[in-house]
Amino acid sequence: MRLYLLTILMFFITCKGQDKEEKVVTKTKSEIHVAKCENQYSTGQKVNEHERNWSLSNDDISQILKLSSEITEQDLHYTYPKTPCNIDVNNFSYNGRNYDLQINGGSYLTTFDGKETKIFGCDARECQKYFLMEKEDMEEKTSENTEENKSIHELNLNQKNSVDKIIVTNNNDSTFTFSAEIDGREVLNKDFECDNLVINTKTKNGQSFNIEITYSDQYHNAFRKIVIPIFYKNQDFYIEKLFIATKGTNAKTGNEEWFNKEIDDRTTLENLNIIQIIDTL
Repeated sequence: MRLYLLTILMFFITCKGQDKEEKVVTKTKSEIHVAKCENQYSTGQKVNEHERNWSLSNDDISQILKLSSEITEQDLHYTYPKTPCNIDVNNFSYNGRNYDLQINGGSYLTTFDGKETKIFGCDARECQKYFLMEKEDMEEKTSENTEENKSIHELNLNQKNSVDKIIVTNNNDSTFTFSAEIDGREVLNKDFECDNLVINTKTKNGQSFNIEITYSDQYHNAFRKIVIPIFYKNQDFYIEKLFIATKGTNAKTGNEEWFNKEIDDRTTLENLNIIQIIDTL
C-alpha cells in the first residue's frame, strides 16, 4: 500500500515539474524586446509614442534575420534611414549560432558573433511590418518605359516647372546607358560597363541622386559595389567623391567581408572614368 501511494506521489510531482518546465519554454519563445530611444532624430524631430513603444518578439527577430541580406556601409549610409530607436538583444540563437544584435528602426541591423560585426538590411516587402521606417528607395517612383530594359526617373533638377528626366537603359551586353534630359533637351549620354546600374533619388546628403553600380561574378554574386553621389549645379552634373566596397577575404580571420574605400575625385560625370579608378585599387 505504501509503495502504491509513493508511486502516485512521485507521478504527481513529475507531472507538476513538466508543467513548470513547459511554461518556462513558452515564456522564452514569446519574449518581447522593447526599443530604447533617444529623444529626437538628427533633424530635430521628436520621437513619438509609437516609436518609443516599438518592440519585437523572438519570432519577429528570427523572421527579420531570414529576410535580411548583408549590405555595405555605403548601402547603409545612402539608402537606409537611421532612427534614434534601437532594440539590443544579446546572445540571440539563430541557425545554431549565437549573436549580439542591434536592430535599428530604419530596417537594418548589426550582428556580432564574437569575432566580427556584419550589417544586414531588410528591404523585402515583408520587412515593413517589423520596422519604424522602410529602406529609403523602397517606395521610389519610376515610370517604366514600354521596353523592359529602360527606366525613367522624373526629377526637378533645374528648379523650373518642367520635368527633368534621368533615363537608364540596359543594353543587355554588360553595359548600361545613362542619359539626362533637362528642360526637354538631352544634355548627357554616357555608357557604363557593369552588371547592374540603378538610380537612387531618395538621398539625404544634398546630392541630386546616386548612381549605384554593381559588378558580379559568373555565379551572379556581387563582389564590388560603387556608390556615386551626383550633384547638379550650373547646368552640369559633377562628383565630389565615390564610395567603393569590394568583397574579399580577411587575412586575420579568413572570413569573407566587404572592404570599403572612399575616393576623392572632383570631376564632372561626363569625364568620370570608372574603369581607370578601379584599376588603381
